[in-house]
Amino acid sequence: MLRITVERQPDSTVFKLEGRISGEWVEELRTAYASSSRIVLVLTDVSGADAEGLALLSELHSRGAELTGAGLGARTLIDKVSRTIHSP
Repeated sequence: MLRITVERQPDSTVFKLEGRISGEWVEELRTAYASSSRIVLVLTDVSGADAEGLALLSELHSRGAELTGAGLGARTLIDKVSRTIHSP
């Protein structure tokens, strides 16, 4: 299960994600993102992601989404996405 909390700010939209980015929740996140311009994804409470979830995070990051989060799980996921984007 993935909980998505959306906070609209003047210059961006912040998505706080809690749970696992996988299965049907990948499409839910994609739909939530579709209507936003500059976004920030807060991954502090994300417990992990399957291959589809990781691919979506990589796609959003390559489109300019900022990924942020504290804790080992969030940092590990952000590092995976960054390596995917920046690898040759």
